[in-house]
Amino acid sequence: MGVIQMAFGASQILGLPAGLNLSYRWSWHTQFLAIAVFNVTGGLVIAMRLRPINAHLAAPQESKALLHLWDAVAEPRYLVALAATALLTIGGYMLAPFLSAFTVHNLEIRFGRLPIIYLVTGLCTIVTEPLIGKATDAIGVPIAIFVNVPMFICIFLRMIPLC
Repeated sequence: MGVIQMAFGASQILGLPAGLNLSYRWSWHTQFLAIAVFNVTGGLVIAMRLRPINAHLAAPQESKALLHLWDAVAEPRYLVALAATALLTIGGYMLAPFLSAFTVHNLEIRFGRLPIIYLVTGLCTIVTEPLIGKATDAIGVPIAIFVNVPMFICIFLRMIPLC
């Protein structure tokens, strides 16, 4: 999971500084056009190169898809895991759009310096996420606590200047 989550760090290294530079040099519309071009290109490559993964459809179905989904959501253990995943994801996406504005207006860092901040942040994320993933696999709960405590402290500390 650390390697998969590393994609968020990579997006900071590649996506955010590139998007900020595009909007700084031309217009804020340019980065959305670039995203569209990359997505269409990626979609075409996937459509041409990826072979269908449909062998599982030939196997007999134990239940209908919606019934299977309902069974998963009705299981309290799964519900807690699904809710935690959803809240972690939603929290990140609710916070991320405001980071640039917060940095520029509250911390008074010039807009032109944002790519450097995101580049360093992304590099640190790419290096640390696989290490944390391996440590969590090897050690388990203690490393999860070691990582979660500072993370939650930082998450809630950001609210203090808001008040």
